[in-house]
Amino acid sequence: MATRTQRLGIDAADIAAELSGYLSSLSADPARLAQVQDRRGELARACREIGGPQEQLDDVDALLAWGERAAARLAELDGPQDTATVLAERLAAADEELAGAGDELSRARRRLGERLEQAVTAELEGLEMKGARLVVELERLDEPGPTGLESVALTLVSHPGAPALPLGKGASGGELSRIMLALEVVLADAAASAGASTHTRTLVFDEIDAGVGGRAAREIGRRLARLARHHQVIVVTHLAQVAAWAGTHLVVHKETVTEPASGPGLSEASERNVRKSQPGRTRTQVLVVEGQERERELARMLSGHEDSQAALRHAAELLQETVVGQSEP
Repeated sequence: MATRTQRLGIDAADIAAELSGYLSSLSADPARLAQVQDRRGELARACREIGGPQEQLDDVDALLAWGERAAARLAELDGPQDTATVLAERLAAADEELAGAGDELSRARRRLGERLEQAVTAELEGLEMKGARLVVELERLDEPGPTGLESVALTLVSHPGAPALPLGKGASGGELSRIMLALEVVLADAAASAGASTHTRTLVFDEIDAGVGGRAAREIGRRLARLARHHQVIVVTHLAQVAAWAGTHLVVHKETVTEPASGPGLSEASERNVRKSQPGRTRTQVLVVEGQERERELARMLSGHEDSQAALRHAAELLQETVVGQSEP
């Protein structure tokens, strides 16, 4: 063991002497060291900037490989086959095709816009909005977009001489519902006449009959029934002329119910006093009315009295009129 230890000590001394000689032969150049460190920093910065978030360049080899690919791509673009010229020609052809498709779309929009204006305006005449006019406005865009060469807006001229305003500003709530009804009826009729298959939707109309009555209310009901041929239509109405056209007539009934107050030793007078002092609770019921019950409900909506003979006759006439109207094409 001692012999081996002595031999290792001699070897270590020899190695130390050799290393010392090697170090003494090296020429220390601080300027060269700083230059190498600066170069390494520049290469690392180039890897980060050129690679970016899309491509990670971890070392100089990756940076050199990227440079080779970039040089090959540049040579392809500026190659002998005039690739740049070919690409420019393709771009010009694509621009021309885009302009042609945009012009065709614009012509179709103008043509269909005029038809839509006429059809909806005719529907509005029967919905007690005489003089009102739907206007389809097309405004040219500075650059073509995903929807074409122009933006499209539906506006309303509420009466002759009035400016065309966006639907949300130029129409009241009831008028807006009637405009929506007219639009839906026109579009549903157009789809049906073209034989196009459409998905059944659920449409809800609230206060669509606000401020109208008589013949206008009948026309609203007639159009709702036409729309119901293609979609499910839910209408909240207080007019019998509209409700009579429904396929299913629901009545919403609200009442206040007082909980019974009974107990040992309470007289009738005491129970009445307790019931008066209790606030009770409100209960809402939705009832389906059919047959004579429906006639009585329509009579109540017409006159306020469900037992009025004149109102009952009028209700029966309304129901008969809707049967005839719904049988029409």
